[in-house]
Formats: sequence, C-alpha cells, structure tokens
Amino acid sequence: MHKNLIQKLFTESELKDIIDKASHKCHSKLEEHKFRMAAFYNLNVAHAYDLLDDIVTAHENYELTIQYLNQDQFQPIWVRLECLYRLGNHEEALEAGIKRGCTPSAIALLHENAGMHSQAQKLYEEIAQTYTWKPEYTRDHLFPLFLQHHSDLWAKAQNTKKAQHYNEKARKAWEQIKDTLPDNLVPIEKGWLYEEMGHVYESAHSYYTALEFYEKAHEKYLLGNTEEYLPSSETHYIDGDGEDYVIDFLFQLPGIKIVYYFVHSYIEDDLKRIKYRILNIKEQLKSV
Repeated sequence: MHKNLIQKLFTESELKDIIDKASHKCHSKLEEHKFRMAAFYNLNVAHAYDLLDDIVTAHENYELTIQYLNQDQFQPIWVRLECLYRLGNHEEALEAGIKRGCTPSAIALLHENAGMHSQAQKLYEEIAQTYTWKPEYTRDHLFPLFLQHHSDLWAKAQNTKKAQHYNEKARKAWEQIKDTLPDNLVPIEKGWLYEEMGHVYESAHSYYTALEFYEKAHEKYLLGNTEEYLPSSETHYIDGDGEDYVIDFLFQLPGIKIVYYFVHSYIEDDLKRIKYRILNIKEQLKSV
C-alpha cells in the first residue's frame, strides 16, 4: 500500500483528534486494568502518529502497545503482529505467528514481510492447491468472490496463468448473476459486494470498470451510514455477516489496518478503505 495515498484520507486535525480521543480511552482502560482494550486504543495512537510522519513517537507507541498487551491474559495476536510489522521486526513477528498457530495465509504473509519470498511463494502455492469451496459461498452472489480469492492465492504464488484463469472465471460468474442479486441485500452488503467486484476487475487491469465498482461501493457505504439504513448496517457488522468480506479485504490490502480506528465506526473504516482504493486506481490510470 502507498502511505502517501493513505495520508490523503486524513487531515492533520483529524489525526490529532484521533490521538486525543484514543489517548483518553487508553488511559481510562488502564485505570480499569483492562490492558487489552488499552492496547487497542494505543495502537490507534501509534497509527495516527505514523500517518503524521512522527515516526519516533509512533514507534514508542507501538512498543507501548505491546507492553500493554503483555499485561493481559487474552492477547489478540493481530495486535502484536501489527506492531511488530510497523516496527520492522519481521522475524520476531514470524516467530510469534508460528508460535500462536496463525492461519496458513497469515504465516505466508509473515514470511513475505520477512523477505523470505521463496518460502512465502511455496506456502501460497500449497494454500491455493488445497483451497476448497466454503458453505457460505453457496449463495450465488458470493461465488465470484470465492473464485477471485483463488486467483489472489495463485497470484501470491507467482503463478500468473492460474491467477488469470480464476480471475476470468470470477468475471464470468459475475456476468451470470449480476442481474439476479437477492432483493433483500441492504446498502452495506451491496457496498461490500461492489468493492469485491472492483478488486476482481482491478486484478484484470480493467481499471475503468474497477473504478466504477469502487465508486458504486462508496455510494452504498454513504447510504448505509444514513439514518434510514444505519441500523441494518450495524446489525450486519454485529452479526458478523461482513466477516468474510473483511478477511478478503485484509488479504487484498495487508496494510489497511492503519486506516481502522476504534474511535471510529465500522462504516467509517469502510469509507476510508474504499476512498483509498479509488485514489489508488486513479493513480494507476495516469499511466494507462
């Protein structure tokens, strides 16, 4: 991901406001001895300083976040890995990920971050070879997502031919079902779906089509944040309906956590992410 584009998503005053709010929340949780929650909020502080290019203070807070995490009985591994990644401690992150039994794709990414590209490529290939149909993809409108994730895995394994094969299948699957989407999809679900399809077409280097999908996703996220639809959006977040999309988005954009803030709502995170995708596509179009 391009840090300069991420920085365009925030004003300086917005980042400073995040620091103030997250710091206050962090101190409150420390007083309650809720160290895991303190770590969550302090990670927000570190990320905001990072985007302000105050790297020294950012690194101090990444280290402090790990210290808070170490004091809690339950230590979400993703927080530790995010801090170690931002600190550049990639080998330590790999060791921690293996020790905690992270998913195969997470382990592959940790190898990739550590510069162990041949090992990462082999791991991605093993995952792609064993990637199978999931029950949740039995809904027709999610089938293209399954195919594209398979394409993404092969792309990570440096197998361009198979990556293109599954990407083409994903696009064909979308053409077959695009006019028969379920009537009960609410704006937030349509936003997630359109964002996924934008990624499908971006992967095929169809940048104008990808941009159209990303802009449609942005419209749906804005609609999902209105008074009429916000309750349904929040319900889908709470029920975990967007979990598979979230996993896909993190795989597609491994560094995206830096735009996610606990002092913001989930839908604000969606809006920041889709704005990043739009900015990134427009940058790519400049060279087309």
